[in-house]
Amino acid sequence: MNFSEKEVKELAISAIALAVIFSLRELLAGGSWIAVIFSSLILISISLFVKMYSHKRVAEKYDCGAVYKFNYYLFIISLLIALITNGGIVFAALGSIIISSSLYTRLGHKFVNITQKESGLIALSGSMANVIAALVCLILYPLSNDFFQLGLNINIFMALFNMIPLPPLDGAKVLWWSRLVWFATFTIPLFLFFFGFNAFFSIVGIFLLILITFLLWQKMF
Repeated sequence: MNFSEKEVKELAISAIALAVIFSLRELLAGGSWIAVIFSSLILISISLFVKMYSHKRVAEKYDCGAVYKFNYYLFIISLLIALITNGGIVFAALGSIIISSSLYTRLGHKFVNITQKESGLIALSGSMANVIAALVCLILYPLSNDFFQLGLNINIFMALFNMIPLPPLDGAKVLWWSRLVWFATFTIPLFLFFFGFNAFFSIVGIFLLILITFLLWQKMF
């Protein structure tokens, strides 16, 4: 469950880069972008930690390791998308999870090498953690509209874009394991993105989302 010094640095780079990108909308509009950067940095740091903790916790269950690696190409893509959409859409996936295992740590498992299912569950855990964080922000939204709206957006974008089924993103590992699980996991943040603040879906839809999230979370643990 340890974080190496290099991993902490790469997580810090990702948090700062995402905070800047999330503040672009306010910056381009001439708003209070410094306050948005500060709020974004707090929320993104928490979300990244929760995401990585989940990856590492599930990886530990299968006697594997999960390490975060910042990806400069994904950062450039995220920055370009944010500039094109005036900060309206943020590709909040600036890194990838490197999953590893060794002969000695895998003793007692059926397969020495990590299976597609195990890899998929480890990858899935991060986006599910972001979904749970997004649901918490949605519940707490009345306490501070701007702050928890930002938290909701950050976690929705993290969960949604990490589930894109293209390497090196988590979605590719989940899709290779199970198309049905990938579809369910991709649909939840997509649903929240479009209907999170709709009155009807806040009552009926969110309950169903919590149920699906709980079932997927149980599958991992």
